Amino acid sequence: MQMTQAPSGRVLIVDDEPEIVSLLTQLLDGQGYEAVGTTRASEALTLLRDSEFDILLTDLMMPQVDGIALLRAGLEADPNLVGIVVTGQGSVETAVDAMKVGAFDYLLKPFRLTEILPILARAMAVRRLRVENIQLRETVAIFEMSPAISRTLDFQQVLDEVVEAAIRQCEADEGSILLPSRDGETLEVAAVRGAGRSTMVGSRHPLDRGIAGFVARSREAVALVGPCADPRFAPENPRTDIRYSVSTPMVVGGRLTGVLNVATTRQRRPFTPGQIKALGVLADIGAAALENARLHRQTSMRLSQLQALRTIDIAISSSLDLHVTLDVLLDRVLTLGIDGATVLLFDAGTQKYSPAASRGIAARQVGRTPIQPGEGPCGVAVLERRPVTSRDPAADAARCPRCKVLSQAGYQWCLALPLIAKGQVKGVLEVVRLADADLDIDQREFLEALAGQAAIAVDNAALFTDLARSNQELTLAYESTLEGWSRALDLRDRETEGHSQRVTATTLRLAEAMGIRPAELVHIRRGALLHDIGKLGIPDAILHKTGPLTEEEWVIMRKHPEYARDMLQPIPFLRPAVDIPYCHHENWDGTGYPRGLKGEDIPTAARLFALADVWDALRVDRPYRSGRPDAEARESIRSNRGVRFDPAIVDVFLSMDLDEAP
Repeated sequence: MQMTQAPSGRVLIVDDEPEIVSLLTQLLDGQGYEAVGTTRASEALTLLRDSEFDILLTDLMMPQVDGIALLRAGLEADPNLVGIVVTGQGSVETAVDAMKVGAFDYLLKPFRLTEILPILARAMAVRRLRVENIQLRETVAIFEMSPAISRTLDFQQVLDEVVEAAIRQCEADEGSILLPSRDGETLEVAAVRGAGRSTMVGSRHPLDRGIAGFVARSREAVALVGPCADPRFAPENPRTDIRYSVSTPMVVGGRLTGVLNVATTRQRRPFTPGQIKALGVLADIGAAALENARLHRQTSMRLSQLQALRTIDIAISSSLDLHVTLDVLLDRVLTLGIDGATVLLFDAGTQKYSPAASRGIAARQVGRTPIQPGEGPCGVAVLERRPVTSRDPAADAARCPRCKVLSQAGYQWCLALPLIAKGQVKGVLEVVRLADADLDIDQREFLEALAGQAAIAVDNAALFTDLARSNQELTLAYESTLEGWSRALDLRDRETEGHSQRVTATTLRLAEAMGIRPAELVHIRRGALLHDIGKLGIPDAILHKTGPLTEEEWVIMRKHPEYARDMLQPIPFLRPAVDIPYCHHENWDGTGYPRGLKGEDIPTAARLFALADVWDALRVDRPYRSGRPDAEARESIRSNRGVRFDPAIVDVFLSMDLDEAP
């Protein structure tokens, strides 16, 4: 690798005494350090922002900015900067303050010059350790990027991801990959990132010129500082805006696959050795990924087959319509030079295998003719659970009605593949040709794979149908059970027999009028049916008491919403229905129970039900009073608008045709 020789270390010396700055600068220069000195803190701040230093040696007390503030600013620019604070007014407090900021060491004036050198040596060791840790993290980061780069077989995508990863890793402004041409005479820009650089894609550069050409020929990485002035490279179009650049070869199996380049026009410090090494690792990973992508492109037939299988997989997983999936599958079958294809599935009613989907077959009769097990190639394939080929359908016509139809339609060749899933024959895939020509091995294997996909699709469709049926039956059982519970509750509370069914119907009508979504109506219905299920926890002596309840009895009675919550909450499918049983005794003005909720804090379902519940209670006869006429019930509802009931719900309710209400 071609790299400029690095000094032992760069040290920034800051002190308001010019004599100290001059003396230390001369001393460190003589010891192999690159020392830069200044007496002004403002200049030191600029140097720390625009240049890279390994060590900051700063006086603590200065007119403009103290040493601690300067060190803090330096660490913000470069967290790996090693700071040493020097002062003539030292104390334990100032030492602690300096160490808190991140100072490596602390020196008191006056000091001997020989004391500085061991401290600087230790400081440089710390600096190198920090840099090595960064390099290790950079290398680990590259390996973490490897799966993302390697998992794609799209050639252009590999190129783009490698360039993006290189720019991120090196914090560069631009990057590119050049690929060797087939004739080996030029390099072509295949991917590039950077402002205004996209037009370079597709441009060619002679292999015997330029930095990339040198890297391609020598198989060596090149790291440069500033514009290229090396005559060995002879760039075609020298750029004066480049501050730092790295070019590294991409090699796999001893063969050059490309040249990876990164450059920066703004970065104030060179690429670190760790970044350059990590870039080399990334180039190796990218080279391997590019080779894989190239091989992948060369096997286009296999790729087409894999894509077809994937398309069918997607159809199987995303569509619940078996015919849609089979149509997709048969479309892929016809890409293999097949003239016609049919999927026959078992029909439990006729005990035959009947056509379910067909492609490419002109004769309608072919699509309607079933087969029995053992009848013709398809029947034999079903019985023997293996692919069966027939090169003369006419010869089988006497024993197989389907073969007769195929022969009459002009087909000369037939292949039947059983559709087997979970050890059971679900059907058969029949493919036919007008010419007596067999398939090659790849086509045959691909057809067998398609038959496997078809079997999965058929099995999935059957499972879904069975599951849907079972789910429907289970749902009906759930709803019947809930209605049974509701009737049992009404029977227990003899005064309100039939109340749950009536109030449920009213609540649903009101919810629909309020624009509640159908999906929520299911839970509202369940909650309405079970609104008084908590009364199962109320003693009969209180529930059936004919006279007024005592205060103690009311305390017990008012617990039934909490009992309802405790009973229903553990049941997952009833959990969304808890709002009505738990909150239907809450009032709009906050005077209800059990929690004293107010206004829109009360769940919408409970607000709807509360009104329907009172409406039913007002109109139905009770042992201790007669039901009120509708007009009085309406007035009672209206008078409680904004008190017990949500005003908006009251308005909608009173606008409904109450004569049809239950």
